[in-house]
Amino acid sequence: MRRLTKKYIDDLTFKIIGAAIEVHKELGPALREVDYESSLLIELGLRGIQAVTQKKVERDYKGHQLKGDLRFDILVEDVIVV
Repeated sequence: MRRLTKKYIDDLTFKIIGAAIEVHKELGPALREVDYESSLLIELGLRGIQAVTQKKVERDYKGHQLKGDLRFDILVEDVIVV
């Protein structure tokens, strides 16, 4: 298991931003969010960075499951939500 240090998170953030810039350079502005999301997942994968999309978040309050569908857009390396 990796250690979550400030350096690790800073380095991962730098890589995510670089991938996002590359996607924007390739696609340009004014597309649908789903197009950027799919492209960013591909770009992260090409860079060897693990990411999942639309992962459901289970929530509870004092032991009671909360209703509603909350999902991450993109979760990178199980650490950073984009």
